[in-house]
Amino acid sequence: MPKWTYQLTVFNQLDRTLHLDNANIAWGGKDSGSDNFPDDIEPGKTAKYFVHSPAGTATGIEFYLTFSDTPPSGSTRYGTLRVSVDMPYWKHKNTSSCDTTGLLQATGFQKIPDGNHDFSTSVTISRSL
Repeated sequence: MPKWTYQLTVFNQLDRTLHLDNANIAWGGKDSGSDNFPDDIEPGKTAKYFVHSPAGTATGIEFYLTFSDTPPSGSTRYGTLRVSVDMPYWKHKNTSSCDTTGLLQATGFQKIPDGNHDFSTSVTISRSL
């Protein structure tokens, strides 16, 4: 049983900080690197979110991340970003999605092909005009 890995790189092209509101990892674990899974992504910066399932285990990866922008005092949020990933061990039917609400736009996200158990993608978050 091989190690299963998934890496998401988030590019924040907003004029506001992007905050990780929720990280629900149902199956797998996050890498313990000091720069992995930051709570905040400053404007113009990138962050990495790496989840894995160790070799020798009979589980895949399943997790959900929710982000939102941090508005200045007196302003409202642009919206939210939600990323969901399911790479089941027991079948070759991977699912992944990247959805936004409000004024947020996500570009560049690639869905996981069926049967893959090592995957990396990126997403750029910006505001629609």
